[in-house]
Amino acid sequence: MYNKAVSNVNKLRKIEASPYFTERLNEAQLEVERREATEKGIKEGAEREREKWLGVVAVKDVEILNQAAEIAELRRRLGENK
Repeated sequence: MYNKAVSNVNKLRKIEASPYFTERLNEAQLEVERREATEKGIKEGAEREREKWLGVVAVKDVEILNQAAEIAELRRRLGENK
């Protein structure tokens, strides 16, 4: 049956174009696209989360630098008052 089906190119093309094969192909393509979209979403989400936390860390770094400057100023003033 297989040999008979593939012996004629026109019959083979007709089989390939049948709904059974095209639907299976579409399902497989959709599955690949879903998987790729999920992976991309996870990657983009992780990148956004990373950027958010980098921003938080940068703000905290500035706060720490400001506090260190205030402490240095207070130490300088205390040193002058001795």
